[in-house]
Amino acid sequence: MNQYLLENKRFYPTLRTVLIVEKFLSDNHSELFSKAGIIRGLNGKINNKSLTTILDYLESSNKIMQGDKGIQWIFSNSKKSKKLMKEALVF
Repeated sequence: MNQYLLENKRFYPTLRTVLIVEKFLSDNHSELFSKAGIIRGLNGKINNKSLTTILDYLESSNKIMQGDKGIQWIFSNSKKSKKLMKEALVF
């Protein structure tokens, strides 16, 4: 998240809310969602401001991609992917 977003946002969601959204997206990693789709998937338990802040955070930490067609989980925490990345990065 860039410094502008950190300085100009006055509302910050709780860690619990961030974890709920993160779990929802990772559990449904093969699907594309709109913001409204995420809110529906969470049974309306999150407001739009919180969701926008959380999605900005998740995108800046390379866990999701936001595009014209929707939002998708891209982060992989598997041992196999970590091994491949470690072997692929040569400095």
